[in-house]
Amino acid sequence: MHEYTFTLTNLNCAACGKVCAMIIKKFKGVESVDIRPDGLTKIVSNRPLDMILVLGALKDQGYTAVTK
Repeated sequence: MHEYTFTLTNLNCAACGKVCAMIIKKFKGVESVDIRPDGLTKIVSNRPLDMILVLGALKDQGYTAVTK
């Protein structure tokens, strides 16, 4: 299993989190996505994800990710 954690910004309502989860779940291998109201996001996948593509897809919709 592969886990990725980052914080999303520009989440103004619960619908924003749902939109982001739908975007992330389109990537092959994603098994679960948890997005908290404060933007903390955890992805679990059964294969490595190209996070540049994932974060780019989110950015295209106006959401920015902050990674550590």
